[in-house]
Amino acid sequence: LQIIEYCPLLNVSAGTPLLRRCFENTYTVNYCNDGTLQAVGAYVEMLFPEEISVISATQTWNEPQNDNLFVFDLGNVAVGECGSFQIVVEVDCETELGSSLCVEANIFPNDNCRAVSEIWDEASLKTKATCNGDNIEFAIKNEGIGNMQTETEYRLYEDNLLITFGT
Repeated sequence: LQIIEYCPLLNVSAGTPLLRRCFENTYTVNYCNDGTLQAVGAYVEMLFPEEISVISATQTWNEPQNDNLFVFDLGNVAVGECGSFQIVVEVDCETELGSSLCVEANIFPNDNCRAVSEIWDEASLKTKATCNGDNIEFAIKNEGIGNMQTETEYRLYEDNLLITFGT
């Protein structure tokens, strides 16, 4: 294999097997640099809903910019390097039993330094999930600078089961 382009390509995921109100719960955050260049000054932003309070973490964080946005500094992440850290949280005792609490994780730098294809229509689809009571609403939006030349398919899974699909 030969490197065509030197670029960091970071990815992050965060999850917890269970959230119990009035108890401490642990989120595990996993990250990797799948790119071809070291990511300098990498960090993870975690956005928690107001029902979740951060108690501690195995990774240092900066004071929240607002009450629920936490920034965890990773430093430099080498090519092929992966890591993880844990965040201990507590769910408010008044949270309605069975409600969905959405947590968002983003990793930076996230510049797309891939070459742009000449056949790209400049459409860029983004998905967004919003908690609405006991439901989660999903939206798909073209945030690119071009219109889609053809339709594309989407699939929605719940508990590893395909529940709906469309174009």
